Amino acid sequence: SVSEVGGEEIPNREAVVDSFPDTQYTLSTNNNYTYNTNKKAPVFNDGTVTIESGTYKRVDAKDNSFYVLLNHGKMTINGGKYTLENGISSLIDNGWYTPSENTSKEYATLTINNGTFEMNANDKYIKNDDYGKMIVNGGTFNMYKPSSAVIANVGSVGGEESLIVNDGTF
Repeated sequence: SVSEVGGEEIPNREAVVDSFPDTQYTLSTNNNYTYNTNKKAPVFNDGTVTIESGTYKRVDAKDNSFYVLLNHGKMTINGGKYTLENGISSLIDNGWYTPSENTSKEYATLTINNGTFEMNANDKYIKNDDYGKMIVNGGTFNMYKPSSAVIANVGSVGGEESLIVNDGTF
């Protein structure tokens, strides 16, 4: 089975970006990325990633779910569209769901300056997890249920988790 990346098919074991420590990527594209591999994010960051544009989407199903973006490094979002349909997972996870997997005890940092974030058919959210620091300076956040949390600070293990929302359309 395959996923479509920029009009091309890629094996489900690969991601659009799968960065490692000491790597840097900038995504500046008008391509659409649809990814449906279980337990894999279209963009996984363990280094430094800046996203300028592009459309990143997952369509979850029972026994096949995950985030659209998973950040364990330093990530800056300046634009793009991020969509999770039939989501079982959160749209974005910044930090570690399982804190013991963060062997370095370094903090993941996510800065959202702009972009469109959509959750369709669920009440999940953008999640700042254990060992996560998140700053939201802008963006448009369209959630399925207006009463659900848009951004949640759920981490506490590291002791310095933080979530700062300066601006955005919710």
